[in-house]
Amino acid sequence: GSFVAVAGLLAGLALWQPWPTASLLAMACLMVFFTCVASGNSLGGLLEKPGALVLGEISFGIYVFHGIVLFAFFDGGRTALARLPVLAVSAATIALAVVAVLIAASMFLLVERPGMAMGRTIARKLVGERVRREDAVWQQLRGTLEGMLRQRYGRSDGLVPIQLRRIEDLHVISSA
Repeated sequence: GSFVAVAGLLAGLALWQPWPTASLLAMACLMVFFTCVASGNSLGGLLEKPGALVLGEISFGIYVFHGIVLFAFFDGGRTALARLPVLAVSAATIALAVVAVLIAASMFLLVERPGMAMGRTIARKLVGERVRREDAVWQQLRGTLEGMLRQRYGRSDGLVPIQLRRIEDLHVISSA
């Protein structure tokens, strides 16, 4: 599982070429990696760490803002950039990745999370019934999920709130 996923990732990165036809093998290797991860492989617990879970929660913002941040720096400073050593450009790229993550986290806290909460409230009003966490079914689901997480990972802290929020979102959507 984890070995196959990491081997696919490393092979895909090593084989990647700028030519589309030369990259078919690389894309096949990367497909192996993504299939393993999408099938629930946590890469030896790496994807279950709090940092990875946070990055997963803010991933849409990273997707949206990384291009804007990189474009603003590299296109806006094109002439100055040409005079910088490669190491300085590499260091700047890493710093810009951190900036993009910080912007994405801020937007998640200030816009995305409140927007999702408002969407849940609107969905509940449209459906005409509230999804109550106090429900016996909800408590049973929570207990089952905690048990599964504890059995699989040896703990359930931190993982449960994220999973429950996703399940609650699905329940509200399916009730509409």
